[in-house]
Amino acid sequence: MVLWQFVPQIHVLPHVIYFEWIICIISFLIISVVDKQPIKIVEKNRYEEKVLVKQEVLSR
Repeated sequence: MVLWQFVPQIHVLPHVIYFEWIICIISFLIISVVDKQPIKIVEKNRYEEKVLVKQEVLSR
C-alpha cells in the first residue's frame, strides 16, 4: 500500500485493494508450500466450559 501511494507507476489495477488481494493470495500460497506443520485444533466440551465458568463466578 505504501508503494501504491508513493510510486504511481505500479497502478496497473483500478484500486489498491485488488493489488492487495493478489499479494495476500501469493503470500498464502508461499506459506502453504513452506510451512508443513498443520494447525492444531483444540475441541472443548461445551458442558465443561459452562461448569468452569460457573465455578469461576462462584469463587469470586
